[in-house]
Order: sequence, then structure tokens, then C-alpha cells
Amino acid sequence: MLVTGQTLAWTLPLVLIVAICMTLFVAGLGLCLSTLFVRFDDTRNIVGVLLMIALYVTPVFYPISILSPRMQTLINANPVTSYLEIFRWAFSNNASPSLLDWGYMLSTAIIMFLIGSIVFKKYWPRTVAML
Repeated sequence: MLVTGQTLAWTLPLVLIVAICMTLFVAGLGLCLSTLFVRFDDTRNIVGVLLMIALYVTPVFYPISILSPRMQTLINANPVTSYLEIFRWAFSNNASPSLLDWGYMLSTAIIMFLIGSIVFKKYWPRTVAML
């Protein structure tokens, strides 16, 4: 920010809400993947490929506006896109997230954490036995 001369946005404290939601989302995903990593050896390779695909369908290095309307719908279905848009808005006011983005971010965080907790709790005894 010092290099570009841009000032901090007044919405900067909202970054904490985005960080908490992202932590819940990643924790839930990690809980799901942890059982797969122990049970199936090929999971590491598959997750690597899926992460590369996820990077391409998340508008980190390109604006969504350059895509066709059909592709914009696909990109907006990616939950990480809402996190990114809200983070950009909260940090530097460079985006314009909607209430739908906020709702999508909150719901995906809670749902993913609940799914991860349920899967991990269900398969934990078998996973420990395999270790």
C-alpha cells in the first residue's frame, strides 16, 4: 500500500469476519480430507490436481467481468470467489460484494465445518485403527 499510495479502507475490521469464515471453511475441508489421506494413498495427488483447478476457477489473477455470462455463473458458484470478493472489498474497497456473497460465504463456512466434523467423527475410529 505504501508503494501504490492507496489508503486503507474503513471496512478493514471486517477482514476478521472473513478470516473466521475462511478458517471454518478450511477446517471443515481439512477434517474431510484428513480421513481420506489416511485411508487412500492417492488422495495427495488428486488433491494437488484439484487445487490447481480450483486456482483457475477462482478470479485471483483476472477480473470476473472479462468472462462470458455463462462462465461468470460458474465462477460465482465457487465458494472461494465470495471470500475473495469480500476480502478485496473489506481490505481496500476494490470490489463490490453483494448480500448474496455474504450469505454464500457464511453458509459455506458453517456447512463445510459441520460436514467435516460429522465425517471426521464418524470415521475417526477406523482411521485411528489404520494408523
